[in-house]
Amino acid sequence: MLIMGLKITISGEKVHDIGYHYYLMENALAFGIEKFRTINVKDEKQTVIVFVDGEDEAVKEFSEFVKTNYPPDAIVDEVKIEDYKGYVPKIETFASVFNVGQSRKFIEEAKKSER
Repeated sequence: MLIMGLKITISGEKVHDIGYHYYLMENALAFGIEKFRTINVKDEKQTVIVFVDGEDEAVKEFSEFVKTNYPPDAIVDEVKIEDYKGYVPKIETFASVFNVGQSRKFIEEAKKSER
């Protein structure tokens, strides 16, 4: 069993605030990806960076899927894939931490609307 790590950079006009992280996480699980993390970056374009690590075949299949499949509201200009050797957390750990962060955003927005 070979292990492979990739960094996938997804850039476009609309890749933030459309559920892209959940979309990627759900599909990573379907492909059997064991380690997963995503982050948002905003420079001249919106960017989602995905780090995956797992069995060679699962990672290859997931990366091919990500190249041509997007959430319904996404506007993607480019998907860049490169090798990655750094730390990637277990997908379950990432999901827990990510969900806490999303919940915190909802709470902060609710407080703002009460004022």
